[in-house]
Amino acid sequence: MWLVNLHLDALINTDLSGLMLIFKTEKEEVVSIRGESFLKTEKGWATCILTGLLVFGLYGIFIKVFQSRISPFTFLCAFQAVGLLAWWITYLAMGRDRGWKMTGKEKLYLFLFAFVALGNDLSFFYAMKLTKIANAVLAHQMVSLAMVFLAPLFLGEKRRGRELVSLSISIFGLAVIYLGADRSGGTNDFWGITLGLISAVFLAFLIIFYKLLDKGGMSLSKMNTYRFLWSMFLLLPLTQIKELEFGFKATKGDFSVLLVFGFLFAFVASGIHNYGISRARGMVSTILGKMEPVIAAIYAWWLLGEEVQITTLIGGIIIVGSSIWLAFGQAKEEE
Repeated sequence: MWLVNLHLDALINTDLSGLMLIFKTEKEEVVSIRGESFLKTEKGWATCILTGLLVFGLYGIFIKVFQSRISPFTFLCAFQAVGLLAWWITYLAMGRDRGWKMTGKEKLYLFLFAFVALGNDLSFFYAMKLTKIANAVLAHQMVSLAMVFLAPLFLGEKRRGRELVSLSISIFGLAVIYLGADRSGGTNDFWGITLGLISAVFLAFLIIFYKLLDKGGMSLSKMNTYRFLWSMFLLLPLTQIKELEFGFKATKGDFSVLLVFGFLFAFVASGIHNYGISRARGMVSTILGKMEPVIAAIYAWWLLGEEVQITTLIGGIIIVGSSIWLAFGQAKEEE
């Protein structure tokens, strides 16, 4: 998603470079290409992006495999709790931006930032529960096109004709996926795809607040520390809404699963992936990023036996293809 990459590059460059230095080992120095550390080469950055995507592809697998024992809401709580701990430690280890005083505007931005982040996580988690993983991930890919509308409004970026064409094509692709939605079946495809689309809109706003906070000089580790902290507080009232089944559902034996889930996705995969996209060329990041729904669909087929519907396949090709076409056009305009 080229728009996502462009918005996050600057702030990730600042924090993740330090983060990788914290975990740097002697082994990294040995693995090299022509005298350079492998993690400082184009191949190394591309490998980080691909590794992050390979891990992120397991996101829905956890929810599907353990849904009889662990509710998506419980997974979400673990995601927030472990993410808070990991980013808070990173925030302290970086030794920068330690001040806790903020302006009223920064506090408002951080609260809205946490709100849209939680909206993205909540809707995406339940999208994967209700529909097939491929459907949820492809609907989530609409974030790039949501930015076509939102970036000019909130960031003052100019909208281009090519972006509107790509948006129209992607909407057609999404309509094709909806055609295959089973409104009456047990999988609730229609509502699952809809939640995936809603999560894409929340993610677009998440990117906007990342950008606005970055312009104010706030570090990524501080943003994420507050994001996960306030998201946890926002989750608490939801536990009282019994009609929506937003309660904790897990056994004592599932603690290790939740711990691995949170650490794997909220910190490890996110850190590796962001490190790669912050350094790799925009086109490399975009093209590799479009492999996410493919990887997720392969995992779902291989590990869960989920078959990809013909409408999902056709719609997915249209959505991913329009985004890649948009990225190539953007690259040519920048040359």
